[in-house]
Amino acid sequence: VIYERTAYGRAYEEAAKAACQSLKLTFFSKDIPDFYDDAYSEESIRSAVASLSATGAKAVLVVTSIYVRFIVASALDTGLLRPGTSWVFSDSVSTDDFDTELNETEKAAVNGSLQISAWVGATNNPQWTHFANERWATLQPGDFNPFLPADWQIRDNFFSTVNPSEVGTLAYDAIIAAGLLSCKVAPTGPLPASFGTLFWESKQNLSFDGLSGRVEFDEKGDRSNANVQLFNLLDQDGFSEKYVAQFSNGTWTWDGG
Repeated sequence: VIYERTAYGRAYEEAAKAACQSLKLTFFSKDIPDFYDDAYSEESIRSAVASLSATGAKAVLVVTSIYVRFIVASALDTGLLRPGTSWVFSDSVSTDDFDTELNETEKAAVNGSLQISAWVGATNNPQWTHFANERWATLQPGDFNPFLPADWQIRDNFFSTVNPSEVGTLAYDAIIAAGLLSCKVAPTGPLPASFGTLFWESKQNLSFDGLSGRVEFDEKGDRSNANVQLFNLLDQDGFSEKYVAQFSNGTWTWDGG
């Protein structure tokens, strides 16, 4: 794993490490500085890639929102990006990054690589379909504005002019999860002094079908059941994503069966 030295990158690296170790796979990782880190330089990226290349890795996961050009170029130079090695990018890397940052040799090298992307509300999720196509249109600003600060007031035409974003399913489910946990810890009356502790300790007892899929948490407070999609990144006069498979509720569903 090549990962950016951020909370996002470290969490991704830890999860990948745990998954590989559970399968008894040899695991190596190397971090690269965040763009705002004083240690950031092109040389620091090349050094990280060279270190990983020396392990003889046969599969590489790239978790970063920047540096794509430097990583790919260094991987070609060191042999980390070669035939027979599988490359996977997190969804912090976009197809636009490939189109605008890579030269033709680099594009050819990453053509056919994979991308793993967090999956939220979609047309095959009945909860999301109902919310987006039916529930959203019935919402009124007056239902919310009395409870919102002056700077957060919703404009009159908001629900008629704004399409609900799939990313919003995560925010929706987060609010529902917080509400359900709060009701469990303190169903009536004032909040106890230990509310925060009780709230945190109750998280693993929560389970419900949300707009983003099944919502459950592990001991660290992370979603315990991943909902992700796998794509091929293909260069056909410009890179695009081709759907391959989806992982939800512990099961892979592959395109075409």
